[in-house]
Amino acid sequence: MMATPANHDRESTKPVCFNCETSTTPLWRRDDEGKVLCNACGLFLKLHGRARERAKKLGAAGGVNYKTDSRWEKTLATQLPADRPYLDAVIDGAGGDIIARSVRLLKAGGVISQYGMTVAPKMEWNMQAVLKNIDLKGSTMGSRLEFRDMIAFVGEKKVVPVVSRVVKGLTNIEGIESLFRDMDEGKQFGKLVIEFDDEASAKL
Repeated sequence: MMATPANHDRESTKPVCFNCETSTTPLWRRDDEGKVLCNACGLFLKLHGRARERAKKLGAAGGVNYKTDSRWEKTLATQLPADRPYLDAVIDGAGGDIIARSVRLLKAGGVISQYGMTVAPKMEWNMQAVLKNIDLKGSTMGSRLEFRDMIAFVGEKKVVPVVSRVVKGLTNIEGIESLFRDMDEGKQFGKLVIEFDDEASAKL
């Protein structure tokens, strides 16, 4: 693995980490295939022999990939702290067997907040959830007033969303279709954005 000092004064080239997509780092590195990595991702790869998880770089304590781990709830259970081996709440938009799987991880009186059912239109409510007094709460998108308040909060607190990729223009059909392909293939990490041009914005 190679390392080079980051030159923040150069505007001609702006390296971006292949793994976490940051453009700010004290040192740029490369993996064995020559891909550019930030200092943190490069060191993690060197020490652990695998890529650094993007969610952990953003502050997550742990996590699992339900698409590649068929026993994800058991994997997640091993990541919980020994002195507090349970979750307070689960926020889910998939549905399906989420109750049967997550109820084992939730504390007694825990909450499942459901905002969608992309896997299946029904969820089985089992006896274990009843005995643990699990609370299921439905969540919708909210009103226009709540949306306005959210935008104001984002501006006030300077919340910066994670953006996976941006395509420009509503007439960029190929670019927009590529965003849908990213979703189909599960490639995105963060928001997929269509940036309006001035002409399209004027028509809207």
